[in-house]
Amino acid sequence: MALDKSSNFAKTTITGIASGATSVVLDDATNFLDPASGEYNCVIWEISNYGNPADDPNKEIVRATALSGSTLTITRAQEGTTASNHNTGGETYAIANVLTKKMIDDIDTELDGKLNLNQTSQQTILNDSPLFSEGVEMSNEKWLKSKDYAGTGDLNILKGNEDNEVDVGTQLNVSSIEAEEDSGAISLFDMPVSSSSADGTEMSATIKIDGNNILKIYAESNGAGGVDTFKVQLLNKAVLTMQDSAGTTHTYTADTDGSLIIS
Repeated sequence: MALDKSSNFAKTTITGIASGATSVVLDDATNFLDPASGEYNCVIWEISNYGNPADDPNKEIVRATALSGSTLTITRAQEGTTASNHNTGGETYAIANVLTKKMIDDIDTELDGKLNLNQTSQQTILNDSPLFSEGVEMSNEKWLKSKDYAGTGDLNILKGNEDNEVDVGTQLNVSSIEAEEDSGAISLFDMPVSSSSADGTEMSATIKIDGNNILKIYAESNGAGGVDTFKVQLLNKAVLTMQDSAGTTHTYTADTDGSLIIS
């Protein structure tokens, strides 16, 4: 939907018109936009007795559809008004491009179409990223989404859950993770395991660099909502190094038989 065109101070007196006229001659067309670039509504009223068009009981809203020289083509009786005679002898009439109810309604509809966070249906931001000066509140268990790169699907980004935690719905690429100052003892990672996982099912997390598996934290489901068989595994011939109290670095590797080699 395109909003009506509008121009500051577009107001002029006119030659009087009868109720059936479909055009009006403007005494000064300087500030009136050409409706070819977008139609708009105007109000016609008797200015000689009513400085404010709202006070004229016979005011009429018309739609400007074309402009040729000083002749403005109009569609009569817009927004619930009546096509009236505006040609009483001795009176002066005017036309102005003003803010009408249609413009307010159109703006409201346009904003709803761009972004409305107080909606029950999913809203879409089509252009630049929005900047919010205040907090944005989302209902629990509702995803903040992003379009995928192809533009054909959605990525679930974040949502608050019933445990008052934040769920991340897709792979999260970060540069570094920093804990809050003075956090004390924290858990870097946790994987809940339910009884629906069969006994012996692997439950693990692997740290990779450039796609290469380096370190695996391993456990197995016990089939009853818990885990056992805990392991820490170095993968892809990774080498473990440790410094002793004197600052000397020792290297721990395994040979082909799995024997530990210390150097």
